Amino acid sequence: MFNFKVIGARIKQLRKAKGITQEVLAEKLGVSTEHICRIERGTYRPSCYLIENLATALNVDEQTILFGTKTDDFQYKKMKDKFSALSEDKKTAVLQIIDLISD
Repeated sequence: MFNFKVIGARIKQLRKAKGITQEVLAEKLGVSTEHICRIERGTYRPSCYLIENLATALNVDEQTILFGTKTDDFQYKKMKDKFSALSEDKKTAVLQIIDLISD
C-alpha cells in the first residue's frame, strides 16, 4: 500500500522547499510540532483529512504528497473541477463511461 516513510520524506522535502518550519506547518494545521516530526519520519500515518490539509498548507495536491507526481496540468485541473461539481449519480455515470472506453 503506502510507504509512509517515503510520504513523510516527501512532506519534509515539500515543506523545506517552501521555506516553512515544522513549527509553522504545525500551527497552520493545528497540531503539535512533534506530530509533524512523526509524520515526516514515517512513524505516524496521517489521516486523509490531515493529508488534505497538508496539501493545502504546502500548496500542492494530495496526489503530489501520496505519489510524488504533480498534477499542475491545466486539463487535469479543469476535469477535476468539473467532476467535483457533478452529482453522485452523474459521477457514477462518468466513471462507467471511462471504464467502457478505457478497455
